[in-house]
Amino acid sequence: MIAPMRMRDAALQVLMSFEDVRLMPYTDAVGIWTIGIGHVMVPNQNYPGVKKEANGRFYGAITRDFCLSLFRTDIRKFEDAVNHALKVVVTQPEFEACVMMAFNTGAEGFHGTTLCKRINASGGNHSIIRLAVTEFLRWNHAGGHVLEGLTIRCILEAAHFLNYRMDG
Repeated sequence: MIAPMRMRDAALQVLMSFEDVRLMPYTDAVGIWTIGIGHVMVPNQNYPGVKKEANGRFYGAITRDFCLSLFRTDIRKFEDAVNHALKVVVTQPEFEACVMMAFNTGAEGFHGTTLCKRINASGGNHSIIRLAVTEFLRWNHAGGHVLEGLTIRCILEAAHFLNYRMDG
């Protein structure tokens, strides 16, 4: 059995920079109600300070502390999904980039991505695993459209996967 991995603080900061911190509810690029750091709002979940109008719109704001608590809970779900899906040992940056991708695309679907399949088919050979980096660039669509922000995010996730340092 492969030991479960967790995101490092620096990688969490990178992920937070992709998502922004938004204390007020908003609809994302495909119309999904979101709050905090990319947290998809759940209909029956309590968000202190936020109310739902009869027309389905949300108003109000959560605190920064509650936002960070949601993020910690959410990130654990994505780490667990990636740990469960990957059947070979990967490097810390490879794991973190996979979690970042899953955070963007959904934990439930990560195991079915070509990226996950290529990593698992590698037999743990890191030269082969690194070739899977091109799969990140396929996830730059939302609502059937290529989004510049997602394209940039995919490039940065790919760079993280390859352990490319962007800070010099």
